[in-house]
Amino acid sequence: MKDNVVKIERIQVESSNVASLGYHDERKIMALEMLNGVIYYYLDIPKEHFTEMTNPKGDGVCHPAIGSYLHRNIKGKYRFTRIN
Repeated sequence: MKDNVVKIERIQVESSNVASLGYHDERKIMALEMLNGVIYYYLDIPKEHFTEMTNPKGDGVCHPAIGSYLHRNIKGKYRFTRIN
């Protein structure tokens, strides 16, 4: 991992592509770890996206299709950087 990167705690999720997700409130960064271990930071992400992916119904259950949500709502719309 790059030395100057802010550390963001992530929670494990059940997904066919994504291993874990995290969010930094002050910087509006969503951390996303893929199952292959690659970590991406998506920049200037509204917290609603993170909330929708991790708890869409407010019942503590993660979104059943995190990868689909990511492709529909995040990829190609927000800047990102690969961390490792």
